[in-house]
Amino acid sequence: MDPSRWDRLESLLAAGAGLPLPDRDAFVERETSGDPALRAELSSLLAVYDRSAGYVDQLRADVLGTDVQAILRDAPSAADQPDPWIGQTVSHYEITDRIGGGGMGVIYRARDLRLDRQVALKFIAPELRRDSEARRRFQHEARAASALDHPNICTIHDIELTDDGRSFIVMAAYEGETLRQRIARGPLSPAGALDVAEQVARALAAAHERGIVHRDVKPDNVFITRDGVVKLLDFGLAGTSDAGMSGAGGVEGTVAYMSPEQAEGRRADARSDVWALGVVLYEMLAGVRPFAAESPSGVIHNILTGEPDLRALPGDLPSGVAVLVARTLTKDPAGRFASGGRFLDALRACGTAGSPAVSRRRGLRHLAWPAGAIATVLAMLLAAAVFRSPAGTPDGGGARTAVRGAGARVLWVDDDPSNNAKQVGILAERGVRVTTAVSTAEALERYDPAAHDLVVSDMGRSEGANREYVPRAGLDLLRRLRARQPDVAVVFYTTARAADLYGPDARAAGAFAIVTDTEELLRMISGWAPPTRR
Repeated sequence: MDPSRWDRLESLLAAGAGLPLPDRDAFVERETSGDPALRAELSSLLAVYDRSAGYVDQLRADVLGTDVQAILRDAPSAADQPDPWIGQTVSHYEITDRIGGGGMGVIYRARDLRLDRQVALKFIAPELRRDSEARRRFQHEARAASALDHPNICTIHDIELTDDGRSFIVMAAYEGETLRQRIARGPLSPAGALDVAEQVARALAAAHERGIVHRDVKPDNVFITRDGVVKLLDFGLAGTSDAGMSGAGGVEGTVAYMSPEQAEGRRADARSDVWALGVVLYEMLAGVRPFAAESPSGVIHNILTGEPDLRALPGDLPSGVAVLVARTLTKDPAGRFASGGRFLDALRACGTAGSPAVSRRRGLRHLAWPAGAIATVLAMLLAAAVFRSPAGTPDGGGARTAVRGAGARVLWVDDDPSNNAKQVGILAERGVRVTTAVSTAEALERYDPAAHDLVVSDMGRSEGANREYVPRAGLDLLRRLRARQPDVAVVFYTTARAADLYGPDARAAGAFAIVTDTEELLRMISGWAPPTRR
């Protein structure tokens, strides 16, 4: 649409939206006489306006509750006084500085005095403390993320209360940047973009398998660590597939990444997350959004009526990727991939997902970190490493005391074959020799004490012919390995939540270490910083 025609449409939309409904049809007929295309566009936009005119008010009500003015009137201005939390100790966290904030919360960096590690604390925003709906939404964020056990999903340590009843979520601090910051420097290489999309798809697949819909997938909520590991952040808008968070008519999510059904106020399901991932992938590849416009109403109009310009995508994409992008951005949800898992399957069919050559040697090197660009993540990040020695003898029951640098031989056990392939590529570049297994049975078959210095296992995974999820599968593997080889060194690479739940049993069973941090694990097994037993 040329600029003058768009200006005309915008002015007609503004005028028509202010008219009573009975007068709309005559207005549209009069103002668009002789221009059927303009009439159709204006009618469509007015219909969308009726469904989503309360967009800002709805979001404000969802987040702040109904008594907005009273809450804001009583809220102190951060600009008027120093932040009172800096230097304070809350529970066993010493707050050092403020690192960000959004509509729902304020984020601080802190030191965990018990475990001597850096963490991030997300507090419910001061102006929301008295609103029950805001507190519910804040707690929902913690529960939704902590219910998922996956390396590409932000792990929640805990949710706690201050002495005066203010909720806060405990997460860990990491170095890296958001995908939004990365895109600001220009489009990613095809390999880099596909690597990020693959990892986000794995996170969504895990959420969708458990009936959780994120509903706000966007570059701001995708974090890339310095090692190139992607974390999906901020489940504040997440809802289950069988129950919405805000009821019919609520319009949520960031406009540019909304699916057509979200923009119209209809129910969002896993296919809405797939749409948003398609928008993100397009933006990573092209450097621009597929439905960009100069105003939110223009974006919504383009989402509902426009088609993405696939000519803006790089010409050297692997075969099938452009078709995959087009399918994710199909208007009708029935035409899209049904879930993150189905998207991931299609990506693998393009010959891109899970390849160590693509994921590591080509992809992650394109996610370069220029000097000064590394930032501490704003609180939505994964957990710092936790090393715990097993109970019993001081050396952990006779397990090997260290992994001896580059050349270490690792059996990697994880039920996600694409993740296994990715780790093989990452570790191979560091001189580590890796074999993989996807189940307890396969790990027992492949483990050879003469060929493996270390076993790295997830804690919970799908097992058996029925692929039933077994939360303590890793513990079963540990006990069975130690029955055969008492000094076997088994490291659990898991989430903080699983570490808290099963850590005591793992230590009692003779685990070498429990690690919740990717970078620390990689340093340990590649010889950068072998852990001391304690």
